[in-house]
Amino acid sequence: MDYEANDLSRALLTSNATPLVITRVCMLWQQIALRTPFLWAHLSMGPCRGRTHYRLAHLFIERAMGHDLYVHYDEDVQRGSLSSEHCPCALDIISQNIEQIKTLELVMISEESLARFVTSVSRAAASRSPLTRFEVSTQFDYPASTTILRALPNICNAPNVRDIRWSGAVFPEDVFPWQQIVCLRLSECLLSPRQVLRSIVNAPALRDFSACVTEAEVRNDRLVRYAAVHTETLKSLALDCDGALDVLFHSLHVPRLRSLQLRPLPYLSTWAPHKAADWPFRDINVLHIFLSRLQDGLEHFLLFDGGSTFDERALLRIIEMPQASTLIDLHVSQVSGGVGDAVFVKLTPRRGAVPLLPHLERLSMCACATSLNTISRMLNARRLLDYPLSEIALGHALGNLSPLDYRS
Repeated sequence: MDYEANDLSRALLTSNATPLVITRVCMLWQQIALRTPFLWAHLSMGPCRGRTHYRLAHLFIERAMGHDLYVHYDEDVQRGSLSSEHCPCALDIISQNIEQIKTLELVMISEESLARFVTSVSRAAASRSPLTRFEVSTQFDYPASTTILRALPNICNAPNVRDIRWSGAVFPEDVFPWQQIVCLRLSECLLSPRQVLRSIVNAPALRDFSACVTEAEVRNDRLVRYAAVHTETLKSLALDCDGALDVLFHSLHVPRLRSLQLRPLPYLSTWAPHKAADWPFRDINVLHIFLSRLQDGLEHFLLFDGGSTFDERALLRIIEMPQASTLIDLHVSQVSGGVGDAVFVKLTPRRGAVPLLPHLERLSMCACATSLNTISRMLNARRLLDYPLSEIALGHALGNLSPLDYRS
């Protein structure tokens, strides 16, 4: 129940699903179920032929007894939804009950369906809604229509909205309630470094931000620089990028940051090898300087594909920083030149001394090239001296190892 409550897409009603029907339930449990609104507050719907969803949703809403609703609507054809000529009853019941909906997820929605929905919700109705999280992922790979962009603020600007997740071809910057956003997660749309910085400036309460970022602008063969941007609220930053991040990280000052995730866009190495050569930074010192400005200490550092500029020395320098002493989760893949003994020796505790990364619980690294027993000594020492790792995933660069190395 808790799992499905946190991920509304897990309970989809599809034509391939086989329902479990309990036909014999004692009166006591029947009454308990009917009087437990939380059991009925989570709706997962898709387009249908006929009024099936309409009737079923009404039953759930009635049994929710006025409590907040958590609604997931999905038009993903691969997950059993219909691609065309479907009944709009699910969207209708969502718009009719917007004043009771706290979380709304519209997944793989078509332009026609999105336009129908946003134009059916009045500003007055949205203003009375408890809506705090609004998520939209679109099927279409072109800018949203004027109709959608004109009506979308009615929902986005509901007074309680704090969490917006948008997956679409174009960043609808003008429709977001910047002053009240706490969490903003953007995908599919590419933002320039300037747009990333402007988003952070425009959202004074922003704590959690993720986006896809393009490489810095170039004018007259020179990189465009930006003024420094300071924020005391941002705690989590996740960026998918198509090139070097030097310019952005040079300008960004986030002293309270606790989680940093950097990942190259999937097509980078295949379609843009010239950009991949600079990933993640042309000058890795920019990352070290950025981290040195942190004041609260980093808890999560995830670097997917370290590229050609992030090597073992760069990793060692990070884990030796005071700002990394609070790390709980460390994930670094594809370190240039591999990860040798030095990193694991540094992570090995000794009696009477606090080791590096004393709070580390999860460690994941690829391309390890260690000598015999280096890793096992580190793991055993951390376990015996009460600095155990709960999760560890290490990949070896087999082509660079001898048989003895492989056994470690």
